[in-house]
Amino acid sequence: PEGACNPNNFVGAASMWHDALLRDKATGSWRDASGAFAQHLEVQHVLMKLRSAGVEPSNFLVNLGAADGTCGWGSLYDPGNCLLLNKQMNMSGIVFEGDSVNFEQLLKLYGRRLNVHLRLGWTTPRLAVRDVAAVKPRG
Repeated sequence: PEGACNPNNFVGAASMWHDALLRDKATGSWRDASGAFAQHLEVQHVLMKLRSAGVEPSNFLVNLGAADGTCGWGSLYDPGNCLLLNKQMNMSGIVFEGDSVNFEQLLKLYGRRLNVHLRLGWTTPRLAVRDVAAVKPRG
């Protein structure tokens, strides 16, 4: 999202991250998308806080190693998969998976979604950037 990588947003009490996280931590424990307790805000909540602060995310994600595409819980929690599965988030993206058995599950989950691009096989940073540039929406 525009402005999210600005170093000024990460430092000091005036930071949108600092204020949002401190204010919310005071209200109690967080739960991830599966309902399990988490120490930190879930990615979905961070994106909602960015929107409320006037930062509009692109809603495009890159998931390197999506396994079978499930959201999971605890140590199996995969925020990229959770965002893609949550239709209210209206996410699109590219999903990489090196295991052909897991890839079959990804095809079942996302094969009919035109805004989710699947890549089977191992990748390198150069190839991942190439594939993202080929499918990321412009504008």
